[in-house]
Amino acid sequence: MQQDVYDTPVPPPAPVQPIPYSHKTHLALGLQCEGCHTNPDPGVLMTYPATSTCMKCHANIAKDKPSIQELAGYNESTTPVPWVRVYTALPGTGYSHQKHLDAGMTCEMCHGQVAQMDAM
Repeated sequence: MQQDVYDTPVPPPAPVQPIPYSHKTHLALGLQCEGCHTNPDPGVLMTYPATSTCMKCHANIAKDKPSIQELAGYNESTTPVPWVRVYTALPGTGYSHQKHLDAGMTCEMCHGQVAQMDAM
């Protein structure tokens, strides 16, 4: 079937990440976006969590899983996990998460129902 030019495009598949991660699982535990993704000045990019943040729980939780052992290896070597960025702004586009957060926007307004996603 030919796609009409006015049809909503189908989102691309989630990129393969170096370690499997489910936002759905973690948010169901009551974690909040800003607890892991900080927004340092000037507020342009939200950061990926440091492995030490993950290891606060995973030193004891699911520590025998191969993916958590891999995470622990990154943490021990102080090497950041080479996460694949999911969202990028178009070249020449000025964007600030901070301005949007200050305006009362929530993460879900742009990123969708992350709490229901196993993969972004």
